[in-house]
Amino acid sequence: MLQFKSSKPSSFSPCTRSKSPPKTKPSFPAHSWHGIGEYSVMISMRNEPQNLFILLRPSLLLVCKSAVSLQQICDLLKEERIGRKQYSKAPLLMRLLTAIFLFGLSLQAQPIQAPLDIPLYLSGTFGELRSNHFHSGLDIKTEGVEGKIVSAVWSGTVSRIVVSPYGYGNALYIDHPNGLTSVYAHLQRFNTAIQSYVREQQYAKETYALDIPVATGKFRVNQGDIVALSGNSGGSGGPHLHFELRNTADQTPVNPLLHGIEIQDDIAPSIQSVRIVELNERYQLIGAQSASNAQTYKVGKTIGIEIEAFDRLNGASNKNGANKIELKRNGLPLFSFTINSFPFHETRYLNAHINYEEKACCKKTYSRMYLLPGNVLDFYKYGAEEGLIELDSGQTAELMLTVYDFEGNKQSMSFTVEGTGVPSLEEAPKQWLSHKHEHNITVGNAKLRIPLGCFYKDEILDVEQLAGGSSTLGARYKILNSQIPAQKNFNLTLSLDSVPERLRSRTIVVRINENGGLVYEGKRIEKNTISASSRSFGVYGLAVDSIPPKLSLSHSGKDYDFSKTSYLRLKISDNLSGLDTYRCSIDGKWHLAEYDAKSNLFLIPLESIFPGTHSLAFEASDKAGNLATFSAEFRR
Repeated sequence: MLQFKSSKPSSFSPCTRSKSPPKTKPSFPAHSWHGIGEYSVMISMRNEPQNLFILLRPSLLLVCKSAVSLQQICDLLKEERIGRKQYSKAPLLMRLLTAIFLFGLSLQAQPIQAPLDIPLYLSGTFGELRSNHFHSGLDIKTEGVEGKIVSAVWSGTVSRIVVSPYGYGNALYIDHPNGLTSVYAHLQRFNTAIQSYVREQQYAKETYALDIPVATGKFRVNQGDIVALSGNSGGSGGPHLHFELRNTADQTPVNPLLHGIEIQDDIAPSIQSVRIVELNERYQLIGAQSASNAQTYKVGKTIGIEIEAFDRLNGASNKNGANKIELKRNGLPLFSFTINSFPFHETRYLNAHINYEEKACCKKTYSRMYLLPGNVLDFYKYGAEEGLIELDSGQTAELMLTVYDFEGNKQSMSFTVEGTGVPSLEEAPKQWLSHKHEHNITVGNAKLRIPLGCFYKDEILDVEQLAGGSSTLGARYKILNSQIPAQKNFNLTLSLDSVPERLRSRTIVVRINENGGLVYEGKRIEKNTISASSRSFGVYGLAVDSIPPKLSLSHSGKDYDFSKTSYLRLKISDNLSGLDTYRCSIDGKWHLAEYDAKSNLFLIPLESIFPGTHSLAFEASDKAGNLATFSAEFRR
């Protein structure tokens, strides 16, 4: 039987409260028991002692994962701070488990600390509508520079380290006893211990890019410990810290503002534009008009509402994403969404959430206030109509849109729609591609496979063979429309009959963009065919890439004297397919080359190179298999 007494409110609610607490309360060091109050614990093993272990199991797990070792608790026992006189008859194990239980409670109650020690201003909010994905964290400004100290927001243990020229760049993952993982991305470098470990792994694996799971306890950190310096690595567009919180169990991102990160914001969101769209039974657009506040609009039979909005926060001019948008019809909720969490494997459904066609053609980001049939996101609230509005002739509806930020600041606009009862005329297409089925299509010498789940709604069949062009070999093929989003990869297989045998090893599948430029899409050659997978519809064809990448060493003066610099800087460029693999050697041994993809630059660190003359050898191949080499003697 466990009984508890607390001297202040606690989130923990025991089943039985102590009616007669011990005369003397246990004494705990203040630094070890943050946020739990002073608990008196009385343990009786007379009734089902296994219940004690069931109750203590969460705390045991927390302590095992925490940044503080069990030695601290053992030290408390050794110093008789658990109350030797009071518990002299209790087994040592029971006293140890009691300490673990209380320590576990303290870990759960640890308040969050900001990851930066500068004022927090955001350039990106959680759930923001980005290209092909929802933003999964907060982008925190670092005053326009790199090198700001990044600290652990809670105590925990490093669980994953990523080094990449793309995406998150240098990223650190820390698991915490409260069931959350904090993520720090686009870092310049890690702290000394972690950076040394990363270097060891890079040289052991002979690779710059890493994605390392870290054994629990290898790198324990306390709240506030320096874990890294902020940077601009990976796909970052400027110096900042990308900060995330995830549920450790399934890595689902959650809004850090829900867990105590405080950002000053008393500025209301802004509604940029609103569209009334008329839709047919397959959700195809057959008419659209803009809406303004306090106006009345004649509409067809079935309509949906789309809205473009943004939010600004104090201290920054960035246009950030809204947290919640709500649509009401005649004062009653019709459709709304609040973005505080989403699974990573569903993030591309952003293209069903927005009007992708408007984004592709006009760079306008409209959120649909209605649900497409292939949209599986679950942060919406709606009725049987799923946000659609059907009006008979002369029937009216008062509509009100309200946009909220996380702090509850809001802006609203209202307008009226009046039905004509007559749908707008539309041209009947020849054939539809159902979003509920897989499709296998052959046209000319091309075979197209579109998997189930690729579309969010039915799409018009629009596949045809086109004449060739000067930059491609053989015929080109129109594969639907570039303004149609694809959730899954479709597969395109083309014949190599039009390609001379001597060129086939350097042949690639390309997409021809609106400006006539070629975009590499893939290269899988099998016998007399070549195939590629893509999530971008448009015009496709074959091209030959026979030109290797170009490499050049940045230097000043007439010789390669780098005795006063800590890096070699090697520039790379490629005309078409892009970089595939590379290898750097100094004096015949593999040497690290840090690749910055957005700058097409390799940084080759020289801190481990002794003074003297050395030999640099560098190889780089593109995705078509062309190999470039560079060699030089340099002084250090």
